[in-house]
Amino acid sequence: MDLNEKSIEELEKQLNKKEREFCEYYLLTGKKGEAAEKAGYKNPSVSASRLLRKDKIIAYTRAIQKRAREELMIDINWSVLKTLEIYDRCMQNHPAMEWDYSEHKMVETGEYVFDSKGALGAVKEINRILGIGEDNGQQVDGVNIIDDMGGGKNG
Repeated sequence: MDLNEKSIEELEKQLNKKEREFCEYYLLTGKKGEAAEKAGYKNPSVSASRLLRKDKIIAYTRAIQKRAREELMIDINWSVLKTLEIYDRCMQNHPAMEWDYSEHKMVETGEYVFDSKGALGAVKEINRILGIGEDNGQQVDGVNIIDDMGGGKNG
């Protein structure tokens, strides 16, 4: 049986306590060295890199991510829709504000602005989720920090 087809419980049995703790800390923080240190490894950065090359570690972290997505009912469609909501909000004109020293509060300037940086970030995120363009997700060694929702190159 392929490691990716095993349940979390089956995969968990193949790991020792430190390996399980490393996986859990890594998924919480996205920081491999910090996760290895919290799990009790003596040389965290070297240990983390070594751990993230092990198939059983990769399979276990992906299984945890998959279960979390299923329990939260998060899929690609949900991610794209939420990101589109952010894009829409960033594209809405809203009054520019500035500090009025005489009134001691923020007041409208009469100009309207939108959040171009946020809108572009939302478009980039949608592209990443859907695998459009060159950036298909942040990957450290063999594990995506935020997995690709079960599709694409690592799904």
